[in-house]
Amino acid sequence: MLCSTFAFGQCEVRGLALETLSEQTNYNVLSSSQFSVSNNYRVAAEFIGQDCVATITIELEDGNKSLLNGANEALIFEWFGQGHLSGNQWKVELTSQQPTTTFQLRYPSLQWIEAGNYRGKLEASLLNEPSTSSSLTFTKTLPISMTVLPIAKIQFYGLAQNYYQLDMGELSSHKIITSAPKLWVQTNSGYSISVSSDNQGKLRHESDDNNWDIDYSMSIDQRRLDLRQTIAQLTRNQPTSGSPMDIQFEVGDTNNRPGGKYRDTIQISIEPNLTLQP
Repeated sequence: MLCSTFAFGQCEVRGLALETLSEQTNYNVLSSSQFSVSNNYRVAAEFIGQDCVATITIELEDGNKSLLNGANEALIFEWFGQGHLSGNQWKVELTSQQPTTTFQLRYPSLQWIEAGNYRGKLEASLLNEPSTSSSLTFTKTLPISMTVLPIAKIQFYGLAQNYYQLDMGELSSHKIITSAPKLWVQTNSGYSISVSSDNQGKLRHESDDNNWDIDYSMSIDQRRLDLRQTIAQLTRNQPTSGSPMDIQFEVGDTNNRPGGKYRDTIQISIEPNLTLQP
């Protein structure tokens, strides 16, 4: 509590309080709600006297409109409660009969911003401008922060299903196949795409005899993956709000292979970089 006081006519204000009532600090970009997070705060004044009225101005320090990360990317919020917005300031009226009120900061969902920590500082002020040339100000500050969680989505571009059966047609040595659907990737952090092949990069004959296996290769976004590994990975360090990625296959040597159907199953998944930026 601030110790200094000043007077409004027959009234005195002896202190100003600003505190958190309830606060969530994790923001999910993909929340299905209108607001991913709604945090509650309380502002109060201590009056001495009757019929006192004071206007409290609440804003982010430096007049910012949103919380910022180290790269000055913005996490936008909305003011809500008993008060009104004036520019970037939220203004509430307190009286000796109602010396306290609450307000919310509500963070709309679907803000596609980089994962990491976003910070700001709430500042509540009560300014007295008496007839003298001096002016006195009560100010209370409250640091606030939000962690934007890393997320990643992957799907076949233009398709709703997460399973696609690709017909490679008639197989021939070194045939290039570009008819696979593109991948569509959305992330707010760096990410890794993982690919695994049931047959470790081989097309297996319908007889299930691995002596007739045909090697093949797969490329995503012009980068060849080694499907002989248990899991082959493609890593990117930058986020993307939406990026199509080509898939291409190349058939290996088909000489002396029997006729029939050949197949393999590939699993494709994505994982965001969980290391949050400050």
